[in-house]
Amino acid sequence: MSRNANRSNKPECGKVLLIVSNNFGQMGAARIAIYQANHEVNGDFFGRVFFATTTTTGDQADLSSLLSSLAVCLRGKSAREVVAEVQRAMTNKDQLIVHAQGEVADDFVQNMRSILDSTDPPPRYSIGFFATRHGGWEEEWGQHRKDSAERNKLVSRIKQIVDARSQIFYVAPKNIRMMKASEFGMSSSQIAQKFVLVSNGLPPIGRVETTLPNLGLRAGIFTFILIGRADTDHKGHLRAVQAVEALKTEHKLECQIILFGDGIYSDLAVNYAQSSSSIGHCVYNGGYSNNAAGHIHLADFLLLPSTAPDESTPGVLYEALQEGKPSIATDVGRVSEIMSGAGLLMKPEKDGTLRQDHLVNTMQNAIRSSSSQMKQYQKLAKAAASTKVRPIANMCEEYRRYY
Repeated sequence: MSRNANRSNKPECGKVLLIVSNNFGQMGAARIAIYQANHEVNGDFFGRVFFATTTTTGDQADLSSLLSSLAVCLRGKSAREVVAEVQRAMTNKDQLIVHAQGEVADDFVQNMRSILDSTDPPPRYSIGFFATRHGGWEEEWGQHRKDSAERNKLVSRIKQIVDARSQIFYVAPKNIRMMKASEFGMSSSQIAQKFVLVSNGLPPIGRVETTLPNLGLRAGIFTFILIGRADTDHKGHLRAVQAVEALKTEHKLECQIILFGDGIYSDLAVNYAQSSSSIGHCVYNGGYSNNAAGHIHLADFLLLPSTAPDESTPGVLYEALQEGKPSIATDVGRVSEIMSGAGLLMKPEKDGTLRQDHLVNTMQNAIRSSSSQMKQYQKLAKAAASTKVRPIANMCEEYRRYY
């Protein structure tokens, strides 16, 4: 029996929730999955909550440690093992809700469904399959736009997933834009019926009580903070450090940056800073942290120079709003809607890239902001937080309407 399988003393209420996600700590979908599980395990809607991860990789960024001890953790088990584990907890009168948080969980859930369909005798309890789209589909769609064979494979796979899900949720309109393409053969009414917009929720930030000098940085110096995955350069760790160097050497502006993120581009950014005599003392690398957002209060501006093709609703922007901090961000997905004027936007190029001089100039504008402008940005951030930041409870309540 898995860890904590008998820990819950909650009464049986007929509904069992299985959340499936990945185990990559810097991926937003995985964090939303954890938040959802932790909220539901303390409620009375479900009798039991299971949390399955599709991979055991990324031990440094293992999110399982954030999972409530009341949930049943099925980290890194195969689809067949997860099915067997869940079935032992089911009775014939129960209803199983399987919710895939993020596109990386799609194949895993499809395998689970195949196993359940081939079970003899078949399960006598009811099963509902649900999924939340966080951006992966449109990224693949863009990658295969010139390869008809790969595009056809993707269309076939997405159709299979859509047909096999009771309901599909999405966090930004761009997540399902490709569904209007003729290849899918879906009318507007069919899309509206199958897909439902449910914005992500967030828990309160656990502020880390530290200071800039404790991080090896200087107090009173304009400070940026960048938080995100660093396995690709999409979040801009290296580009941000290079921009700080340009601001100091070419524009003679004092500034420093806090970096969080685990991956090769975080390493490249740190190595670049250490090899530079002008900025080696201006960069703090926090690596991977389960509470990177707890450091946002130390910065003047959040920095999100994202070129990720699947960028939809970056959770870190909501976290900045919670702290009353403005942001510099690429105008993609729902970024401008989330920011609501609390900061500076950067328009990407037509190919989705972001010019380095554009990044440098925007950061320069932030540093040169007057005290009244900074106060206005902070006021707008706090105002946006009151309307844009949704509690996890609200997100879960919307999901339940369809379970």
